Amino acid sequence: MPKISTYTVVEPQGEDKIIITQTIGSPENATKNITIDDLKEYINQGGGGNGVASLNTLTGNVILVAGANVIIANDLNDTLTISVPNVVDKTTDQTIDGIKTFEKPIFLDDIVTQGNTLKIEFVSGTFRVKNNNNNSFFGFQNNFFEFNNNNGQLAKFDTSLITGTREYFFPDKDGTVALLSDIVSSDVSEWAEYSGTRAGGDLSVTLGDYDESSNGTRISIKDDANLVAIYGEVKFYNNPSIMNDAGTFGSRLSGSNITSNKTLLIPDADGTIALTSDLSSLSADQEIADFNATIDQVGVMVDVNSATDVVVTVRAFSIEPIPVGSVLTYRQAGVGKISNTYIGAAGSSATTYRVGDVLTLWQKSQDNWVVINPPHAIDSQTTGEPSGSDQVLNVVSLTQAEYDAAIGTYNTDTLYVITS
Repeated sequence: MPKISTYTVVEPQGEDKIIITQTIGSPENATKNITIDDLKEYINQGGGGNGVASLNTLTGNVILVAGANVIIANDLNDTLTISVPNVVDKTTDQTIDGIKTFEKPIFLDDIVTQGNTLKIEFVSGTFRVKNNNNNSFFGFQNNFFEFNNNNGQLAKFDTSLITGTREYFFPDKDGTVALLSDIVSSDVSEWAEYSGTRAGGDLSVTLGDYDESSNGTRISIKDDANLVAIYGEVKFYNNPSIMNDAGTFGSRLSGSNITSNKTLLIPDADGTIALTSDLSSLSADQEIADFNATIDQVGVMVDVNSATDVVVTVRAFSIEPIPVGSVLTYRQAGVGKISNTYIGAAGSSATTYRVGDVLTLWQKSQDNWVVINPPHAIDSQTTGEPSGSDQVLNVVSLTQAEYDAAIGTYNTDTLYVITS
């Protein structure tokens, strides 16, 4: 075999063969061949401990060139650090996996032509996406989803009451979001419960049609003690009803006879509302004995048709709250005369004398009554008359025989004219 030095020198190729002796194997020291590429790969991988473990064993100038995603750091103290970190470049699409910790705010540049900057930050337990050019942002904090406008005013959406997966849909229209205090349920199948306050403006509630068979559509306004508290003007339409506590029976207020606006004043006193059937008729006779003056007798003519004298008693305002300025009028409809007296009140008194006489009482001030135009049998005055003159209340005529027959039964205040 010629000497190696006599062979032609050529540029080595990766597929060129090299003759080697394999010292370990069977048989030992067997002659074999390998390629230059195989040898290069074996050395680069540090195979057999033949890789470069330390640059101190190398002589001359050594140049290290970093490949893709490789960082070579020199601490200028004879130590080079070669590392391959997770590197994200700024131009290509890449997937970032795993949990990452950001120690500084992350800035996202918006479209360059708009000149805005978005900032993602974690501040005081809040994850925020913020416009870096002003104060506005939106973010998440514990149970809150929050917005902040450019003036630094914060709005929070509280999710702490949610107990399961929920979906919320926005209507396909423009408008303002309503609060619970702004609305009342329109469900007419049951009572609607509403709690809250409303400042200013009208509260308009539209409910379903009235159904008398199911007690209709109802609105209850009450506080915790079931006491109605309504302030200002309250209007009811379509004959509203006042129900009992159980909601089973009610009294309907009808406005069908009203043709214009009316004002009804409630008296400043406790009592029961009177019906027209409770008031005395202007022409109906009343067969009564002694009686008390009552508020339902105000403004009507009370006919007293009795065979015996009758006394009407006017009681104190605290007992019978007849308003000041009221007039009570009683007409003698039978032979029994009518006179008045007082309990707890005071005033003038008078009596009627014959059928058709009218006793009229006027309450000038509280518990102070005046008889207006008291009835007189005749115009009999004792003023200016001789001593011993008596007032004559009645004059009758009769024959001597009739008078003689009546001796002992005549009236001392009657003047008897004896005819032949």
